Amino acid sequence: MSQTIGTVTELPKDLVIPDDIKVPPGNVLKFALHATALFYFKWCTEADGPTCKFAGSDGYLFNCAEDVANAPYSYIAEIKVNDFTMSTEIGESFPTCTIKSLLMDDISSLDFKVLAAVEAPNPEADHSWGLMETSGTGAFSDITYLQAVKTANGHSPINTKYVGKFPDGHISSIPAHSTFLFYKKC
Repeated sequence: MSQTIGTVTELPKDLVIPDDIKVPPGNVLKFALHATALFYFKWCTEADGPTCKFAGSDGYLFNCAEDVANAPYSYIAEIKVNDFTMSTEIGESFPTCTIKSLLMDDISSLDFKVLAAVEAPNPEADHSWGLMETSGTGAFSDITYLQAVKTANGHSPINTKYVGKFPDGHISSIPAHSTFLFYKKC
């Protein structure tokens, strides 16, 4: 486990990035981080039936996917949702978020806002992929764009067997994973 942010500097193998979330020309990959999170969805009863809307998340970043097994000791940064409009899918809410280092004596941070989102290859289970605009300090100071790709889980539970099983206001937590790709200017 590294105590440095951004030790993986190659794109994941066999990754195909949809055109709608491609990084503009003039930017190159700086590093990749792996994220694990809990997405929270709030159940509500509407006139046309139950709904389940995105209500925030708690997430952590790791240098390598293998480091997830050593959590919480392998956390290198946390992700916080700053604001959002509740919706059925995280990509629809277009939140602004902050990533902050959890490493000793490291004050690196990154703010990002979703520019575009697309359905994941398995949209029934996995949350959307996205392209984000960024501004950061420390290890993130030269980061211009961020992509969330290779997502797993995190989709709203609205189309599951749990519809109608919870009272208004109940919060369901759904685990989610993704790879974050951090880009800088060439």
